[in-house]
Amino acid sequence: MAAAALKNQYTSFLDKTKVTFPESWDKYADTLPEEPIRQFFLQYYKMAAPIALKVRKNMLGEKAANDDEMLTVFEQYMLHLVNNEAGDMIKTITGTSRETILKMIRQTLSDGELNGWGVDKIRSELFKTVGKNLRSNAFSRARAIAQTEIVKAANQAQMKAANSTNLEFRKYWLTSKLEGVRPTHQEAERYSIEKGGLRKDETFPNGLLHPGDPAGSAAEVINCRCQLVTEIV
Repeated sequence: MAAAALKNQYTSFLDKTKVTFPESWDKYADTLPEEPIRQFFLQYYKMAAPIALKVRKNMLGEKAANDDEMLTVFEQYMLHLVNNEAGDMIKTITGTSRETILKMIRQTLSDGELNGWGVDKIRSELFKTVGKNLRSNAFSRARAIAQTEIVKAANQAQMKAANSTNLEFRKYWLTSKLEGVRPTHQEAERYSIEKGGLRKDETFPNGLLHPGDPAGSAAEVINCRCQLVTEIV
């Protein structure tokens, strides 16, 4: 899904190059659309709503009710996050795509000038370069984006579900135990276990309310694989 969004951004640029001259390409790269990435966020975050519903049912047990109504509540909440909190990330992803395309334009034009290519040859080489990037770097970016955002969405959905029960609970940071776990995330896990869990409004030692907290720095959230665990008091 993330890969398709990036491909749509690139394709929107390439479509313009088919009918324009190379001197205009920088301008079109500067107007790369955010909509494909926004649509990815809208679809991806909505997929976390069933996670919230399951968390709520597990916490309430037999008291859980109104599944359809609560699923709608959680879906609306996830879409609210995209519309109100994911804007900076959408702009960042689009900006990175724009910079990548600009580098490819400038390299292709430089090669064209050096080798005496005509417009058709320059355009053909640009398409090859963009296609190669999509098959490698762009898809690596897509995996990183998807991993980062599903952690954000799932943990934000879990917090929303826990809060919706009106029960008192404690939260824990759980790392993936895989290679490359950040020391700050290991510390967050250790700290929350030693304290017997944190209150819902407490931050972990790294300043985050939960793994993937959108208020956290890129160094704390990009490619995070950690999970929030809640426990009823």
